[in-house]
Amino acid sequence: MTRLAIVAGLVVAACTGPAGPPGSAGGDGATGAPGSAGAPGPQGSAGEPGSDGAMGSQGSNGPVGGQPANSVIAGHWQYVSGPLIQALSFDTIEALDLSADATGTLFERSPFGINGCARLTFAVLNDQVAELDVPDLPFFNGPQIVGYALPDPDTLQLTDSDANVTTFTREDAIPDDVTCPAATIGAAVALPDPPDGALVSNGAQLWYQTGTQVIELDPASGSAVGEFAVPGNGVLLAVDQNVLWVTRSSNLEELAPFTMAGSGLAGGFTRIAAPFAELDEIQAATFDDNHQVWIAASAPPSSQTTLLHMSTIHDEIATVDNSVDTGRNVTALAFANGKLWFVTSYVGSVLVEVDPAVGITATFALPDTGVGGYAGLTVNGGALYAIAIVASDDSESAELLPIVLP
Repeated sequence: MTRLAIVAGLVVAACTGPAGPPGSAGGDGATGAPGSAGAPGPQGSAGEPGSDGAMGSQGSNGPVGGQPANSVIAGHWQYVSGPLIQALSFDTIEALDLSADATGTLFERSPFGINGCARLTFAVLNDQVAELDVPDLPFFNGPQIVGYALPDPDTLQLTDSDANVTTFTREDAIPDDVTCPAATIGAAVALPDPPDGALVSNGAQLWYQTGTQVIELDPASGSAVGEFAVPGNGVLLAVDQNVLWVTRSSNLEELAPFTMAGSGLAGGFTRIAAPFAELDEIQAATFDDNHQVWIAASAPPSSQTTLLHMSTIHDEIATVDNSVDTGRNVTALAFANGKLWFVTSYVGSVLVEVDPAVGITATFALPDTGVGGYAGLTVNGGALYAIAIVASDDSESAELLPIVLP
């Protein structure tokens, strides 16, 4: 094959030579980039069900259902009828106060009008049964199991073990006339020794007896500021102005009005005629504003304590012209603001107000003294003073307590 080459304007004829041998093969080219994903294929058919899995472990127990709350019977309940607990010696049940915190008060009243306010505890055990305990009542003998029912929201029925039903009706509040408000007590001061006779005052001086000695007290500190021997092994009973009355027998067969004379007493015992010799026991005495004496005494045939008002002029005792039944032992007696005041133990120690023309009119709770109680009451400087015997099984002490008159 003849080719023409043009070189610098010249035309040169090129001749084709014979073909050379074949060249060796070239190396592999570089790998190309991946292609894009193809379109999804059609959905396959469902597979066969798998075998059952292993059983799971047992779950924990759920919460146990709770018993009814104490609040289910909480409320202010007025007594309607029933014995509450058969064979227990209540006077007149007045009301029952139950709080959701499982505490409460049982209100009762003596036949003579002294209010009793007994602390209680209770627990609802299920939807029909509750436990009730009234530790302030010694005869209660520990917790009692009672059935309870609420026929309607305003009626509570308690059933004792003998199937006796006691019924209460709901009220907005417990009536004031059945309550025992706490007496207002000032700061107590310790006494040198426990008393063996009354606590008495002429309005300016304060005395009490311990052993055979009469101790004059400073009411602010309780310390002794003077003393003298009580004559004739007698028992200090009361004071009227500057005359101390001392008895030498529990039934008032002998009574001595002793006039204060210096550091001692001047006077002598006088034998008292009937009917005073018929008294079983003289428990306390006080003089009123007219210098007439009131005596708390028990007498046959009932041996119940009665407050007897006697017409007296210092050392002379005339007839009884008024009386108030208490129905309880009187441990201390005083006269103030036209009222008699006495201390007794009735559902705990209480201070009782007496209108001489009407009878018992109010009851006030006194501080708990353990197994001790109270052993004196008098008026000095416009306030009541009481002696509290604070006692336990292995110790005993005495305190002078000022009480603010209601």
